[in-house]
Order: sequence, then C-alpha cells, then structure tokens
Amino acid sequence: MRKWNDYFLQAILVFFSVFLGILAGNWNSNRLEKAKSKKFLENLVVEYEKNRKQLELKLDYHQLLKNASDSIFSKMDAELAQLTLMDMGGFSQSPHWRGTGIGSLEQAVYNSGMHSNAFDHIPIEYLSQISRVHSYENEYHRFTESISDKLINLEGRSLYTDFLIIQSILGSDVLSIEKNLIKSYEVMEERLKDCSI
Repeated sequence: MRKWNDYFLQAILVFFSVFLGILAGNWNSNRLEKAKSKKFLENLVVEYEKNRKQLELKLDYHQLLKNASDSIFSKMDAELAQLTLMDMGGFSQSPHWRGTGIGSLEQAVYNSGMHSNAFDHIPIEYLSQISRVHSYENEYHRFTESISDKLINLEGRSLYTDFLIIQSILGSDVLSIEKNLIKSYEVMEERLKDCSI
C-alpha cells in the first residue's frame, strides 16, 4: 500500500510540475506578445511623427499654390483661358510652381503590425482609431496619385487652365486632407503614448 501512495504522490508532483510549467509558458508567451504590441505602438508613434512632420513641410507650399492659382483665375480673361501649356512655356513658368509637393507616407510599421499579430493585445478603441488613420493615409495616397496621373497626362496642347485646376486642387483638397491627417497624427501620438497594454 505504501508503494501505491508513493506512486500517487509522484504522479501528483509530476502533474503539478507540468501544470506549473504550462502556466509559466503561457504567462511568458503572453508577456512577450504584450511586449511586442507595446513596441509596435512605440514604433507606430515614431512613424506618425515622421509622416506628420513631412506633411507640415508641405502645407505652406500647397497654400502658396492655392493663392497663385486663385490670383491667376481672378485675372483670367477669355484670351488667357485659351492659351496652352506650350504657349505659357510649360509648368515651370507658372508662378511658384516647384512640382506637386506630394509624396508617399510611411506605412511600414502599420503593415508589419498587420502581419505579425501585433494588434492582438491592443484595446479595441485604439485599434479603431489606428484603422481610421490608416484609411486617411490610403485616401491621401489615392487622391495624390490621381492628381499626379492627371498632371502626367497633360500635353503641350493642353489648356493652361487644365494645369491651373490641378494646381488649385493641390492647394485646396490636398491641403485639406493634409491638415486633417496632421490633426489625426497629433491626436494619435498623444493617445498611443498613454496606451497601457
């Protein structure tokens, strides 16, 4: 009988050892996953800061383009409205024109988070806000790509007013999207710094 008690005691010890090992492994795995999510949020804040600063540098230029196109449109007569880009000497002869002033925003951290399950331990209210910012970024990319495409498709025979319309869009719609994105980045930078996982 004593032999069975020893076996039973050893079985109980083995069971509890395995149970504690599994518990410790799960705890450690959960701790590592939370650390990965926390690091993801820290990197996302850095990405947002970089994108925000990039957009802030473009605001003045896009405002300048808006003012220039508004000024030209206000003085435009029927003769000027019929001139082509070639007649005007091309894009470079347009006041203040130094290109579109648009570029792509960084999304590497967001995309890596999607593929590495870094979102698993982030509270849902933060996930929805991060998703909203990502949607704004995608809207910016799509909109600026369409403007670039329109600009590329202009020819020397195209009317100068077609170019001015694109310039005006850069100074109004794109400028508005940039301002909204900057606000979104500022809000998210603050919120994500305070996020506890």
